[in-house]
Amino acid sequence: MKPHNLTTKSFFGVALIVLISSGTLFGQARYNTTQGLGMGNTGTAKVWGYQANFVNPANLAMPSRTSWTIGLFGGFSPNLGGDLANIALYNEYFTDGGVLTAERNMEAATRWFGSGDDTYKQLGIGIDVTPFGISHQRGKWGAALAIRSRVLVDVGMSKGVFLSTTGINSTNFGSFQQFDLANEVLGYAEVSAGFGYRVWENSESNEAGTIRVFAGIAPKYLVPIHYHSIALESQLRVQDNPYLITHDFSYEIHALGQFAGDLIRFQQQRQQTGQAPEVDGFFDNSFDDAGGIRGFGFGMDIGATAEYYLGDFPFQSWFTRGSHKVTASIALTDLGSISLTDAPARLFNSGIFEWDGLDVDQNRLENEFDSDFGEYFNNVVTDSIGNTIYLDLGSEELSSISADLPTMVNFGLAYDVGKLSVAMDIGKGMNDRANNSSSAFFGLGAEFRLLNALPIQVGMRSGGSTSSAYTFGTGLNLRNFEFTLSLLTVPNSEANGSGLSMAMSGFVIRF
Repeated sequence: MKPHNLTTKSFFGVALIVLISSGTLFGQARYNTTQGLGMGNTGTAKVWGYQANFVNPANLAMPSRTSWTIGLFGGFSPNLGGDLANIALYNEYFTDGGVLTAERNMEAATRWFGSGDDTYKQLGIGIDVTPFGISHQRGKWGAALAIRSRVLVDVGMSKGVFLSTTGINSTNFGSFQQFDLANEVLGYAEVSAGFGYRVWENSESNEAGTIRVFAGIAPKYLVPIHYHSIALESQLRVQDNPYLITHDFSYEIHALGQFAGDLIRFQQQRQQTGQAPEVDGFFDNSFDDAGGIRGFGFGMDIGATAEYYLGDFPFQSWFTRGSHKVTASIALTDLGSISLTDAPARLFNSGIFEWDGLDVDQNRLENEFDSDFGEYFNNVVTDSIGNTIYLDLGSEELSSISADLPTMVNFGLAYDVGKLSVAMDIGKGMNDRANNSSSAFFGLGAEFRLLNALPIQVGMRSGGSTSSAYTFGTGLNLRNFEFTLSLLTVPNSEANGSGLSMAMSGFVIRF
């Protein structure tokens, strides 16, 4: 008996076991304040207090409503985005109640990934938490100390993996298709100490023509607490007459601590006994040491800001009363890297696997599996394919693993008059880690402060790692207390993928 259409679950379940064991974690690249996210994902020229450490430290020295700012659970922002998250196409093909045939799946994959066989899509997901921050502004200078917990995650797959959702068949795999998967997770904490200074001004007043220039720097110490990555690069083909599956694969895993040790022990036990141990249960305790210190790192955020006062607004009213000014800023964020030193290891495997079907041992099926073909099939696939082919690991102990931070360059403009503010940001990532994108983005937004206590923010963002997005924010922002919330969402994900972000200020106290 030789089945001619294998499902992904039965055939590749063991090959991808380490992807399953990796769990689900979250991460984020750009630091989102509630005001910045609500105003179109801007903020380079519109950030104050301890949060300026992560966005633009120059703004620490800019005069604010109060001298001290303290944040208790002072910042929370989950974020998801990437061209792999195409909600519009998913709903069109997978929720209409129709039968998802191989042909229809190819149509969906072509619209989702493109016409090429080697196309690849990515998704970044995450959570950013600032449990504590404090800042002080006095005269020409300002300083801040802030702690942030952070996880950066990348998930990626090729068009071939998407096609396998309707089975491994000759319709979609008649010629070699790229079958690639990747997952990387980096979790760490950072302690940031920022300092900003007013380096030049032509007047101490806020009269028309006054110019002030600020510069700031925020070095930070990084404490990694988790890291692992897996990357599968392969090609898959299914032929009929005669039936033959060919899988040319190469994958490697990078891990730390107990998980890395368990992978090496798995490989060593396999070499000693000639067969791999049972996967079920072997890695149950692999993350018991989660949360320990895994190495060290250093980073830096730097920025500069200039503000120009235009004098009294020509059309005075209840919401434009007073002077108006323009602010321009530039910032480089997340310069630096992390060195992961907690028993790092690299596990790897490569080969060409060919399978022409399954010959059923009737005696074993009846005696060992009580004629349960499904259990027999899974057991044979695990033993003869998984353990023999895909889990035949080589290993290499490493001195360290280096991980770069998601470096970005951002330019921001802001215009303030009375109760109204307008902001614009242009940003570009220096790498594509997590939600960071080497594609430039543009953000534009506005804020109106109702009764000087209730901010109403709206905006839009285009470019970066997702399709065009719209933002909204509001909350309570008094002189001495703040609790605000903002949201970013993508209404149409078909162009470049979906995105969803939220930012919450936490409890911010000023005095």
